[in-house]
Amino acid sequence: MRVIIETITVMTKGITMKKYIFSIAVCVGIMTAVNVNTSHAQLLKKLRHKVEKAVDKTSGNKNAGSQAAGSSANSSKSIDFAKYNIATQMLVHFADITEPYKQVQDQYSSYEVTGSTIMAKIIIYAGEKEDGAGDLSGKTEAYVFENGKVVQRTSIDDVEKQKAALDEAYKRYDWPYHYDKDDVNPMTAVGSALGSNAHFVPMGFTESKDKSKFYAIVGMLTDPMEYDLISSDGKKIKLPSAASGLITNMDFSHAAVFGFANTMEENEKKTNNVMQAASNTLNQSDIYFIDGHVIKNAVNIAVGGNVWLDPSGRNYLTADENFGAYINGKKIVDKGPNAGHVWCNANATQWCYYGDAGDNAGHLVFSDGANIPGAIHPVQIVLNGKTYMVWLEYKNGYEEGDLLLCEKTL
Repeated sequence: MRVIIETITVMTKGITMKKYIFSIAVCVGIMTAVNVNTSHAQLLKKLRHKVEKAVDKTSGNKNAGSQAAGSSANSSKSIDFAKYNIATQMLVHFADITEPYKQVQDQYSSYEVTGSTIMAKIIIYAGEKEDGAGDLSGKTEAYVFENGKVVQRTSIDDVEKQKAALDEAYKRYDWPYHYDKDDVNPMTAVGSALGSNAHFVPMGFTESKDKSKFYAIVGMLTDPMEYDLISSDGKKIKLPSAASGLITNMDFSHAAVFGFANTMEENEKKTNNVMQAASNTLNQSDIYFIDGHVIKNAVNIAVGGNVWLDPSGRNYLTADENFGAYINGKKIVDKGPNAGHVWCNANATQWCYYGDAGDNAGHLVFSDGANIPGAIHPVQIVLNGKTYMVWLEYKNGYEEGDLLLCEKTL
């Protein structure tokens, strides 16, 4: 296991952006799981842009580096939101903060749906002084903004005490969607769904973040053994054999299974190589869904080792910054997005991805051509049957102007 903890601070016009990067990479066999905060690549992009601007001024050439990465030329310009059919509303009006130094704690930005309105909340630290390390001093405050209004003004220490709740709210719409602790007993959970007379062996298990729902692959102790995908509400579908892949959508309303043992046995006979057979089985397999439908011979299922379902539960998505991003096996970009940073609508005709690395780092890119630099904490929200991408954005480009809540229909 490799753990990296890094802090980067960027200061511009009295506003400091603080990011906390926490990346864990775990390699087990042929599967690799990577979880990287979107802020890392975004800040590296900002830093590169600032260096390019400094070089331009030094050389006297306004166009120096303007075409680098194909996107730097537009990095500091305001966005024509109307051109891309992006709805915006105020999230933070910085003039409402009286202290001269502001620190935007966007790692605590969170979203929720109230009625028919998408709400965003963000924490701003403010102080009278700031030292070279970015620490505030003198009179300090913590402001909580919600859709343009200050809903709380308190001490920074008080907000620090709320970190656990803030982190939970921040991650609510973020992949991975499952509960990642080890203190869940699959036997107890599955037994409650199947009943006291069931005899089974759990072979795969995943639970929602709020621990209200779960899915499990089980082997029923019958002769011959039967393999099933079951849900916490007792729904059950029969599987052709044991399986190694169990995936869900965001709200755990859908799940699917792939990577079947019988297929691996067939692949091993063909290749005489167990690792190659395992890789082939995970990347090309039938996919069985909890609602009963099956995708036969699906491809590119676990490129990079991570796959999940869209909110409708009908489409499978996978992404890795080195291997690219795929929707239903079709590649949409060569590289850049991390796992969880690809989204689509229910029929997969519209999609977008967030660039965590490469030339488009820090950009939210849509299938209709919209390429939005500086997007902060993009998530997908389904409201009244429509799918929206929601994110935060400075009104006039990187760290310029007020902070907006943006919505765009997929």
